[in-house]
Amino acid sequence: MIRVSAHIFMILLFTTSLTGCEPHTRHQVLTFFFTGVPPLEESEPVAKIQEQPTPPPAKILEKPGPAAAQTLFSHPVWAAGTCTPCHESMSTFSTPGVKKTLTTVFESGGGMPGGKLTLAKNELCTQCHKDKTPKRALADNLWLHNTTAKGDCLTCHDPHQSNNAKTLRQAPAIICLPCHKEGKFLTTPVHQTKDECLSCHNPHMGINKNLLTKEYKEVKTPVVLAPGDQNSGR
Repeated sequence: MIRVSAHIFMILLFTTSLTGCEPHTRHQVLTFFFTGVPPLEESEPVAKIQEQPTPPPAKILEKPGPAAAQTLFSHPVWAAGTCTPCHESMSTFSTPGVKKTLTTVFESGGGMPGGKLTLAKNELCTQCHKDKTPKRALADNLWLHNTTAKGDCLTCHDPHQSNNAKTLRQAPAIICLPCHKEGKFLTTPVHQTKDECLSCHNPHMGINKNLLTKEYKEVKTPVVLAPGDQNSGR
């Protein structure tokens, strides 16, 4: 009876010791006392899963709306669809217009709809804009800008349409720079500011070669239309 109790006690002690052991230690004890114990499967340690912050909801991009209409400035004669004052052609067209929202026809500026010019380029504009002629300057004892004196109006103005007011080929801030990009005048303090040239200078004429607006303010003279001209103003 005592021998059986001792065996039971040993089994209980052995079972208890195995219960509190780590898996690796328990496997060593079992293989020591028994045969046919299956190999211990190596298991990877379970990494602690860190809580990931909830990503912000995806931003839904709004569909871009239609592009804003391009502001275009047109020469009134061209906007009216009349070619004959400048071109030897009887055709008319009505695609562009001052009061219409339309894309530009002449991508590079200065393009001609067709037909030979009625006059040489240096005489073409002054047939209407007589206030910009050497004859007028001489009569009023004024000094003409060199470009104006030569009749090179198309150097600064597009004859049809432009993105700039007064159909200038470039913005007023840079229109003068292609010709006046160097000289002693650039070293004077007044020319160190970022003011536009036309804020101080007349573009066509003045009392002297400086063409200062404080000495003479250039005023546009209305064009007198010939009888039968379908345009009310230019």
